[in-house]
Amino acid sequence: MSALLRGNRVVKRSATDLDAFTSPNYPLLAEMSIDVNFHLANILHYPGESKNLVVIDSLCRNVIMLRIFPSITTETVKALFKPPIEGLLVSPRWSYLIFSPIKLSLQTGRYSPFL
Repeated sequence: MSALLRGNRVVKRSATDLDAFTSPNYPLLAEMSIDVNFHLANILHYPGESKNLVVIDSLCRNVIMLRIFPSITTETVKALFKPPIEGLLVSPRWSYLIFSPIKLSLQTGRYSPFL
């Protein structure tokens, strides 16, 4: 059986078992086998007004994720800024030199940062 646990209440109890996580201080949200059995009383509901989920399906696909690692070169980063790239998500490490081509692209107006 698999269980749905509240993420911020979970602890890892084993490094080798498939059933490695438990929630000793909060009950299960659901149990899954052939069917999914939700324990609705254990699921915290948003206290505000109930709203329908809005799905945005017209996202820009010209966005890349850049993971910065010690051996990445500035040439590699420069190559990533060629069209049709419109956005960049950066997962930085300690190599500050890698930010110079990013800064240059921002200064030349090719890209604009947003948060």
